[in-house]
Amino acid sequence: MTPIDRALAIVTNAVGPRGGDVDIEASALTTRGWDSIAHVNILMEIERETGTTVPAAMLATLTSVAAIAAFLEKAGVPGSAAQ
Repeated sequence: MTPIDRALAIVTNAVGPRGGDVDIEASALTTRGWDSIAHVNILMEIERETGTTVPAAMLATLTSVAAIAAFLEKAGVPGSAAQ
């Protein structure tokens, strides 16, 4: 699974069916259901995937599928180019 696929799965799971079709363009500003609770769930899942704590400075920047995918790739999740 690529980092983009993982990011899509994480966000889709967090926002649930009310989020509609989540794609690479999805963000907290454009996706219904991506509220503060969903964002916390997204961050917790990112930490589970990477096995690390998301730095506090990154919390406000991980607000799109693309940003999450880039973070996962940089963190070296299995299946990413960094592995």
